[in-house]
Amino acid sequence: MLRTIDTVNRAEKRGLIDSVESLREMTDLRNEIFHDYIKAELIETFEETLKQTVNVITLAKGIEKYIKYVIKL
Repeated sequence: MLRTIDTVNRAEKRGLIDSVESLREMTDLRNEIFHDYIKAELIETFEETLKQTVNVITLAKGIEKYIKYVIKL
């Protein structure tokens, strides 16, 4: 658990994620979708998924940029 917290904090410091909270929101949404917690709220879940898609793409681009920086591509 502590390793995960440390990793997330480092990702925030390196600019890979906007904030720890934004990553937590993405994780919570993923859990709702995967575990199908709230079947009655499918429209809201879909709308939130569309909003978070931008964050996931931004995260992926940030990770790619960081990797290129680290390996000097």
